[in-house]
This record gives sequence, structure tokens and C-alpha cells, in this order.
Amino acid sequence: MSAKKTISISPSLHAIGENELIRRIAQWMAPPAASSRSAPSIPSTASTKAATAAAAKRPAWAQHEVLVSIGDDTAIVRQSRGAPPLAITTDMLVEGTHFLPSQPPESLGKKAGNCNLSDLAAVGAWPAWVLVSLGAPGKTSAAWVEAFYRGLRSVLDPFGCLCVGGDCVRAPQITINIVAGGYCNSGVVTDGLKPALQTIAGGYCAPDAVPDGLKPALQTIQAGGYCAPDAVPDGLKPALQTIAGGYCNSGVVTDGLKPALQTIAGGYCAPDAVPDGLKPALQTIAGGYCAPDAVPDGLKPALQTIAGGYCALSGGAALPLRSRAKPGQDLYVTGTLGDSGAGLFLLRHPGKEKKLRAAGVNTAALIARHQEGASRIHAGIAIARHCPDAAMMDLSDGLAADLPRMAEASGCGFEVSATVLPLSAALRRFTARAGLSADLGRRDARPNPSGRRDARPTLTDFALFGGEDYELVFTTAAAPERWHDGVAHAAPGRPLRLTRIGRVVRGSGVRFLDAQGREIRGNRSFEHF
Repeated sequence: MSAKKTISISPSLHAIGENELIRRIAQWMAPPAASSRSAPSIPSTASTKAATAAAAKRPAWAQHEVLVSIGDDTAIVRQSRGAPPLAITTDMLVEGTHFLPSQPPESLGKKAGNCNLSDLAAVGAWPAWVLVSLGAPGKTSAAWVEAFYRGLRSVLDPFGCLCVGGDCVRAPQITINIVAGGYCNSGVVTDGLKPALQTIAGGYCAPDAVPDGLKPALQTIQAGGYCAPDAVPDGLKPALQTIAGGYCNSGVVTDGLKPALQTIAGGYCAPDAVPDGLKPALQTIAGGYCAPDAVPDGLKPALQTIAGGYCALSGGAALPLRSRAKPGQDLYVTGTLGDSGAGLFLLRHPGKEKKLRAAGVNTAALIARHQEGASRIHAGIAIARHCPDAAMMDLSDGLAADLPRMAEASGCGFEVSATVLPLSAALRRFTARAGLSADLGRRDARPNPSGRRDARPTLTDFALFGGEDYELVFTTAAAPERWHDGVAHAAPGRPLRLTRIGRVVRGSGVRFLDAQGREIRGNRSFEHF
């Protein structure tokens, strides 16, 4: 009697979903040291060993460190000595999935650029270059392609961002893929520096006036401008001023503090070695001008600021990764939500669009928001700079789809008040004229007699599930008066709207609450597959 063969059927992409697919890809492509965790079809032992051997043979001039890999808005790589971290992202737009065939090419070029720049904004990076690959049917006119690139350039030019290459291929429908690179103005604390900063923050200085021997060193750091490669960042100045103000006592360095100071003097201020101009100051500090005792209350915030990651670049800031949210922080969003979703609704219902336009609704603004997108580059950089504890991401799939990703990455939960979500005047007028509920948190779609739900969208649908708003959602425990104006006025023109929409809590997942504090259930967000 022959044994029956067991047939293994691989689940479809529709069955596992986009988030699970990304998780599996991250494990399949993990570095050799991380790929040993259980995952479906992880690389073989032979290929893992080959990758390890190849990495060991990498020449000195090609050495680099991957700071952030799959799972955030961008990858982030530290390259050569003295260079800021490089953020790299890619996005694909496919006709029929991301845009309608009728979309004008110039606005499509703007959208293609903005959705990539929005990823860079989410990590506080300045756009530097893009690689653009375009797939198109052979019958596509050259004028269409020219208009597409004209729209793309209009988005890139304000940042001096260059198109440095790409590819063109024949395809059954318009397909666009862009790789974008930008630079983070962020001093990431290296692993070698963390113990030193933790030692200082742990409590080895005593309260008293700065000794004469230490003053020149602190003045060099505070006023001389030697945090590489340029002036002391605004976020670090208060900390250095606090130290220089008089919280160290004369006396020899304690044994517990010496390794920490020697580590700093040895050259671990990210992203690389201490600049020559700073070394004498750090060597003076390491030479012995602090006394043994607990850190005074006045000094603790300063040392915690340094420990938070400010050693390095001009205006430097800690990377605002989506994994940095912590219970007790508040949750904020830039701009307004729901316009893009409403714009897509209008494009799909041209008859209703015509009637609403005649009724005084600014349908053009809503449609433009969907077709062109937006990027908050200046705001993202300002948030990273003024909120050193921030976690941040951009909203591409909608608040209800994206925020759970931040919750999972950070190992925490969120509570969001749907009643305070920021809405534009155009969306509110559209809602009123279209006869939709203006009460955020209310769900109008109820089961009809056939048991199916009505297709009529609600204001909640647009604000929570609409997608492609490309606003920034971020967390911080800092008081708004410390950062609000710096973020709101970071970009030229009108101040950017900033709204507190909730808080970070212990636990997991996201709860969207209506005016009565009841949870809004169900998720109508777009998901691939």
C-alpha cells in the first residue's frame, strides 16, 4: 500500500495580506545574523554563509552601517566618515490601482514625486536625488511623457532634488517606480556611545560652580560651534548651557565616570569621529574636572537631552522612527485629513461632482489633493529637530491603516478622538452639500434589507480610511509651546495646521473613539491584495 503524498499549498497574497507579506520579505532578506528566526522559506544555510563571507570581504572604502531597514518609511544607511545618514525609499504607482487612466500626466508627475518625498519627510530627511523608472504602452505620446516629467520636476526643484537616472520600458499600462534619496540632519547615537551617555545620565556629577579649568572646554562646546560638521544644534544648546551654567564641582573624575568621558573623547559622536576642533574640549573634560556625587535635579534634563541623541550635525536631531512612540506621549497630525479620499469619490462619480461644483463645493481642491498629493518636508525636519522624542510616519493608506503599524513597531497602543480630526473647509462643505453626516465618529452605512451595507461614504470614512493624504502623524511628550511655532512656520507661506488627536497608551492596537467615547469599529482602508 503506497503512502499518500502530502501536497503543500502556499497561501495567496490575498490570503496573507500586505502587512504579512512585508513581514515575510523582511525575514527572507534579513542580514545573516538575523535570518535565523523562524520564517517561511528563509534563505538556506549555504546562502547565509555566503552572504556572511561576502560582507567580511567588503573593502574598507565600501564599509557602511544599516541603521534602519525594512519596516519604516525609509531605509537609513550611515556611509562615510562625517557624512549625514542617507535615507532611501521607493514607491510604485500603477494605473488602475493608484490612479485612474484619465488622470492628467502633469498632475501624475506631481503625485509620483510627492508620495516619495513624503516618505523622506517622515524621517526628517532633505530630498537629494531620485531615480525614475517609467513603464508605458508604445502608443503613449511623447507629449504625455514630457508633461509627466514636467509635473515631477515642479515637485523636486524647490528642494534642489535632482533626477539622476532611471529606466524606460514598454508595459501594458502606465507604471511608475521612483527611488528617492535624502539626507537626515540627525545625530544617531552609535552603540559605542550609548553606554557612555547612560553613565553620565546615571549620575556622576555634583552641584556647584564650574571649575576654572573646565570653563574653557565648556565654552568651546557651547559657543565655538564644534559639534560636527557645523554649529551646535538648537536642540543641544540648552543642555550645554545648563552644564556651562554651573553644575559640576572641581575634583577628580570618579572611576565610574572616566570610561564614559574617555569614550566621548575617543570619538563616538555620531555619525563618526569627533572633529579636531572638538577634541581638546572633550579631552579637557575627560582630564578630570567633575566630582563624585549624584546628578543634581538641574542637570538631569541636560544630560538626558545629550543622551537622547544630539551629538553631531548642525541642527541635529534624533531619528523620528515609527518605533519610538511611548506611553504618555501625545499624538498629533499635520494639515487636514480626508480631502484625497473625497477627491477620489468625486472622480469616480462625475455626475455628482458636477452637481456639487454647481452648489459651491470646491471640488477642484479636493480632486487636486488626490491627484497631486503633498509632502511635508519642512515640517518633518522641524519635528525631528524640535521634538527629540518623536516617533513619526506619513499617512499614505489612511490613519486607520497606518497608525496600527506605528503601534506594532513601538509595542504600544493609541487612543484617538475621531471628533477632533482636522478637516478642511472644502471637505466640510462637500459633506454638507452631499447630505453626509457632519458628525465625525458617526457611521451612516447601516445594513440594508438585503443584509449588505450601503455604498454611501461617511465623513468618518474620508477622515479615517480615505488614504493618500500624505500628512505626518507624530508623537511627542514635549509641551506644544516648545515646538509648535517652529513646526507650523517651518515652510514658506501660511502656517501649517497642527492638531492633537489622541495619546499613546500601554497595550496594543488603536482605538478610535466617537463623541461619547464609544469605539468606532470596522476598517474600510485600502489594502493591496
